Amino acid sequence: MNLHLVVPGLLAPWPEERLERSSTRSRNIEILLARADKRPAPVDYPRTLFSLFGLNYPELAALPTASLCWLADSDQPPPHNLMHADPVHLRADMDRVLLFDPGSIEEKEAAEIVDTFNSHFRDDGLTLYALTPGRWYISSSRPTQVSTQPVEVVTGRNIDPFLPEGQDAKFWMQIFTELQMLFHGLPLNLERQRCGRLPVNGIWFNGPGDVPQIGNHNIGLVDGDDPLLNGLVKASLVQGRTETGEGDQLQVFNGFQQAIKDADYAAWQRTLESFDKKLEGLMNNPGLLVLYPCNGVAYYWRHSRRLFFWRRVKSMGSAGE
Repeated sequence: MNLHLVVPGLLAPWPEERLERSSTRSRNIEILLARADKRPAPVDYPRTLFSLFGLNYPELAALPTASLCWLADSDQPPPHNLMHADPVHLRADMDRVLLFDPGSIEEKEAAEIVDTFNSHFRDDGLTLYALTPGRWYISSSRPTQVSTQPVEVVTGRNIDPFLPEGQDAKFWMQIFTELQMLFHGLPLNLERQRCGRLPVNGIWFNGPGDVPQIGNHNIGLVDGDDPLLNGLVKASLVQGRTETGEGDQLQVFNGFQQAIKDADYAAWQRTLESFDKKLEGLMNNPGLLVLYPCNGVAYYWRHSRRLFFWRRVKSMGSAGE
């Protein structure tokens, strides 16, 4: 049985000198990165999962992630014309607007925002849903022809290069701008500010499209807790593409992503230590191990690769080069 190990954020964008100064040596990771065979792979986490489930989209095409995550969160077919509606904090900075994660959102806060949004935009045919306090969706009565970027790509950056494009971009930009004014004076945002928390003053729309037809794949066993992964599994089961217990194993290790999202190097380093210990046992298994750091490269490892001593092991600062 082959093992596909998806680890977004493993080769994090920390300064090389910081990694070099670290007192922690991730020996198993370093050996695998040095001695495994390298092959081209998707450049981000969603595209990596899509490819493993037999779904291949053009490089710049928006992926229909919202409908799959809805399927995982609700166990129900998604509404028509669905997108993610990620709660965000927008901050003006000179001549640009930066986007940030607003932090945790309480259930009553999410409910207040949903009620405010739906009352205001009802005549526009829009409905906002908060299936979890921090994971929101929006459906539209009109077809959504728009190209979008995931919120993870935009976080901490100027939003201008990532704004919606396509036939309906103007409509969604109007909604995006209008709801910033709508949210500005909400009591819950004033309270969040009073408590030193970031206000939720915007929503980032992304991931349009219906549940895709899962392609041919050989994934049988899945280990991971992620809405996109769970949605792909459910769609695959419904469409008869997966027989549980047969085929390759897929493990998703999401521990690095939150540390990067929080810009918490210490948390990322602790996660690295934990993952390195986990990897030691996996590297000793007789089958093929494929590691996907979601950076455009996949690492193909077999136990015999430990004997490839001529492939010099590097520190984490340069191991991914």
